[in-house]
Amino acid sequence: MAHVGGDVYGTFSLGKRAGTLHYDGYAGQATVDLNDGYIKQFADIGLVFTSSLGGKTYGGDLHWETPFRGLTIGSSGNMQAVDGTAPTGSVHSPAFLAPSMYASFSRGKVYLAGEYDRIPINASVTLGSAVIPFVVDGPSWFAMGSYQLRKNVQVGTYYSHYVNKAADTTQPANYSKDWVVSGRY
Repeated sequence: MAHVGGDVYGTFSLGKRAGTLHYDGYAGQATVDLNDGYIKQFADIGLVFTSSLGGKTYGGDLHWETPFRGLTIGSSGNMQAVDGTAPTGSVHSPAFLAPSMYASFSRGKVYLAGEYDRIPINASVTLGSAVIPFVVDGPSWFAMGSYQLRKNVQVGTYYSHYVNKAADTTQPANYSKDWVVSGRY
């Protein structure tokens, strides 16, 4: 997470039979870039920001390099608050927790990975005297895999899934489901 603040990180060996734990904790002030997708959505409703939105952030990550060679399992969490003012209004999001769980496996020619996230936002947007709720309950996940056929040829696939459960899930703007088949030479 990009922030101005501090990080504490390190590694604990659990012994050859138990693997290794890696940790990272952070706290500081984060900003939302003016090119961010949420900023573009606000511009569509007339809330054009001339300076970055921001707020306090803190969180951490813990991942375990298991004794099963090539397998890593982890979890992270981020607390984030966001405030910003534009000439025509403002946005306020109280701190929310965005958890994530993930795993990856890499051995020889095979690479597999997956992740699950949830971003629950309960913000408010003020335009003039109107206060508009901006609610997102966005669980998302992906699964991917690849195989190296030759030294310079790799094939892969992934599926990603996102649904904003706080909105009308039949509308395309509130979900994304992608299948991809890829190759690299």
